[in-house]
Amino acid sequence: MQPPLLTLANAGINLGDRWLLRGADLSLHAGDRLALVGRNGAGKSSLMKLMSGGGEMDEGSLWTAPGAEIAYLPQAPNIPPGMSLISLVTEGMETNAGDKQAHKAEAILMRMGLDGNRMSDGLSGGEARRVSLARALYTEPDILLLDEPTNHMDLPTIEWMEGMLRQH
Repeated sequence: MQPPLLTLANAGINLGDRWLLRGADLSLHAGDRLALVGRNGAGKSSLMKLMSGGGEMDEGSLWTAPGAEIAYLPQAPNIPPGMSLISLVTEGMETNAGDKQAHKAEAILMRMGLDGNRMSDGLSGGEARRVSLARALYTEPDILLLDEPTNHMDLPTIEWMEGMLRQH
């Protein structure tokens, strides 16, 4: 068996008056698929933030394989204003019109119903989620963490996303 890409051991997150998570153990290997299911406030988003390196725990440890890339799509993405959508997806990487990376980013944005030349100012909540999802898919990460990814999406976009995830 291959070594894990990510290991969470005896993890705990305390909210002051209660433990949101305690004694949690988790290992993710290449090819694993995991769904977190629970009621609102159960800690699903906190656990994903933690796994992406964006959260802190009160006890336990998190280990990520050297070189492993993790992409995280939060429920409410923070999109900076004044940037083209293509720049957001490629994270400002130098791309030219005929460039393979620019074409890849444009294709993902087009499938999401978004114009890569559009500026990020004034995006709706659904558009911001689609741009963030496009960024996550563009990076082709080893671990892809999606927090309620289908919010604000129509059925054809959801079906396309399912196909992309099967390929990933």
